[in-house]
Amino acid sequence: MVKAAAEFVPVRVDSDLRPELVRLWQVRDMPEILCFSPAGGLLARRVGPLIVAQDLLEILGAATRECARTRGLEEAARAAPLESARGKALADAYFKQRAWERAAAEYERVLTLAPAGAPGDRETAAALVVYAELMRAGRAEAATAAAERFAREYPASRRLPEVLYWEGLILLRDGKAAEARAVLGRVIRDFPDDPSARPAAEALRRAEK
Repeated sequence: MVKAAAEFVPVRVDSDLRPELVRLWQVRDMPEILCFSPAGGLLARRVGPLIVAQDLLEILGAATRECARTRGLEEAARAAPLESARGKALADAYFKQRAWERAAAEYERVLTLAPAGAPGDRETAAALVVYAELMRAGRAEAATAAAERFAREYPASRRLPEVLYWEGLILLRDGKAAEARAVLGRVIRDFPDDPSARPAAEALRRAEK
């Protein structure tokens, strides 16, 4: 146990004193153990109510493996910086770990590889950079710009409704209610059968209150 924990720095957080961290990491039960990378990415988590030594060994092992996998992806991306597939794999790892700043930066790098980048890599990267920016505080302008770029470049994409929905949330967060209503209304009107239409309608109702 001591050996497994040697590479980790334990930090105990009082949820009553730090409610913003509870919201940020979506902690829904206590106790909960979360393991982060040095970059702040979420590597693994385990929820109680009873966490024994074996549980702790398992979560530390999972975090160690995920960290090693990410380092391998970073090395591969550095070795072949013009291969969009490797860059996207690294960006996806950051995205999964909720390391939004690194995810957004890597997705943006994938987009610079055109025309070398594979079309599927580019489209997915263009969509997910919007979400990554959405999750970063104080990035409304960059997120909105990314969403508008996606709409211009991929007007027929199946991902357009969700990207527009994310843009609407960004605008709401930024206090631009009129613009948000227009974007969310477009999702509801133009894509009524898409899964994004229902949450867009709910967000629109909240915006109109």
